[in-house]
Amino acid sequence: MKVSWKTAVLEACARITVNRTDKVFYRDELIKYELKQIVLDTESTSITHKQTLSRILQNLRDDGKIEFFRNTGKYKLIL
Repeated sequence: MKVSWKTAVLEACARITVNRTDKVFYRDELIKYELKQIVLDTESTSITHKQTLSRILQNLRDDGKIEFFRNTGKYKLIL
């Protein structure tokens, strides 16, 4: 079932941080371990998946769902 990019990325963040008490993750981890699943979940046909991921992370930060630590590539899942 097709899901939105926001939903797919939030689910990926949750998978990455499931066993982390601090809920911290890195963009590079999402790319390495979750991007393929995100693309499958969204049924994306774009060729700019990494750029889309970055944009969605910014949107999620603006929505208060994740926190971004400047100049580190590090994020924290707030949910």
